[in-house]
Amino acid sequence: MENGKTISGHGCVTFRLRVILPHHTRRPLALYSREINSAYKIWCNDSLLHEEGTVCKDKNRYRASRTPVVMMYTPQSDTLQIILQVANYSHRTGGIYECIRIGYPEYILKYRSVKSFYDLFLFGSMFIMALYHFALFFICLLYTSR
Repeated sequence: MENGKTISGHGCVTFRLRVILPHHTRRPLALYSREINSAYKIWCNDSLLHEEGTVCKDKNRYRASRTPVVMMYTPQSDTLQIILQVANYSHRTGGIYECIRIGYPEYILKYRSVKSFYDLFLFGSMFIMALYHFALFFICLLYTSR
């Protein structure tokens, strides 16, 4: 909401985040983006890390894309400036649905693996429940047709 009015999910926006790192940290960092249902570009300290789709103000040239991605970046200073441009003209409430995770690569990759395992577990559970209910349906259908 802005000035009491609801803002549409269509258009372009630029987010800027400044992260102050510990002074002794020069280790590579990983950024994990899972739920951005629009076109976006992401920079770290003026270095383009990743681009999904076509970010532009012209909705005829705009192209959305949705791919979970892990981006690696090695900071050169104690300050990390992250800039994220997002454009949306295709989804009703487009934009960022989950936060972008920042951390050391081993932790980010482990987090991604755990999330993938959790998603597969839920899918498998629902699939087994669906098979069970279809079996019940066909058994009932078999006995009622006699």
